[in-house]
Amino acid sequence: MIPYQLSRDYTLLKQLLDEGKEIVCFADYRWSGGKTLRDVCHARCHVKDKSYSVCSRGQEYAGWNDWYLENQPDFTFEKAMEKANIEFIPPTL
Repeated sequence: MIPYQLSRDYTLLKQLLDEGKEIVCFADYRWSGGKTLRDVCHARCHVKDKSYSVCSRGQEYAGWNDWYLENQPDFTFEKAMEKANIEFIPPTL
C-alpha cells in the first residue's frame, strides 16, 4: 500500500511539467515472471524538444512528444499516462 494521496489528473500533471517542475510518480514495473509492482519514478518535460518522460534509473515508463500531434492525434499526453497507469503525488507548495 502506498501511503500518499495520489492523483491521476493528467491535465494537472502536464501543466506542472510545463511549468518546469519535476514530479514524483508511481508506475507499474512488470517482472519477467508476470508479477507487477509499483515503482517510484519522476516525470519531467524536456524543454529543448518539448517531450515528456516518466523515468526511473534509466527505465522509461511513459513518454510523449509533439510527434504524436501530427502522427497519432488521438494519442494525447493524458492517454499516454493512462495507458502506463501513472499516478503522481500532487505538490503541496
